[in-house]
Amino acid sequence: MTQEAFSRIENDLRNAVRLRRYAEVERLAQLFSAAAVNRVRSLAPGDAERANLVRHAEEVLEWSRMMVSAARASTADELRHLPFVKRYLPSGESRRSNVRLDG
Repeated sequence: MTQEAFSRIENDLRNAVRLRRYAEVERLAQLFSAAAVNRVRSLAPGDAERANLVRHAEEVLEWSRMMVSAARASTADELRHLPFVKRYLPSGESRRSNVRLDG
């Protein structure tokens, strides 16, 4: 795998994390991990680039894990606040939207 293809997978993973596309994050994290392993295996055993690549892959995956955890915690917090927000919403028929669809 070329460096360009590896970087593209990393960028796709980071974008999926930012957009909270969790199924895509899971798929891309697995793809990124496999690509990193393949790149490491393609380098000579004493090559210093191997250690750099492993460190970089670990950093990307740890960043992804932390961001997904933070996003999920934020969503959970928002959901916990819903019962409080509902108290202040009008009930019944008075909740009609002012939006009209012209057909």
